[in-house]
Amino acid sequence: MADDNKVVTVPEDVDPGTLAKFIFEDGPLPPGGRVEGVETFMARGRVEDCDCELIQCVCAIARQHAEDCKFRKALTCAIGIECEEHGRDVCPVCDPCTCSKP
Repeated sequence: MADDNKVVTVPEDVDPGTLAKFIFEDGPLPPGGRVEGVETFMARGRVEDCDCELIQCVCAIARQHAEDCKFRKALTCAIGIECEEHGRDVCPVCDPCTCSKP
């Protein structure tokens, strides 16, 4: 399996040897398995009318805050900046909501 932009999903009871042959030796896909693009895999469950390309849980929380809210900016930042005191990329203490939303 040469393409690194693919996700392989197999049933829990798939024989590890069969899976290894598929991944390392270009063997057949194990029964009940599927291969899909990483974008498709990540988008599963996302709100259909959402075009922001964020995972649904992030998008659903972000929509509750104004666009200029400090918490929303921390939540949707492409590069996480961990707060030293609490060790979180999105911290309700260090990046508090500035739009008075829940």
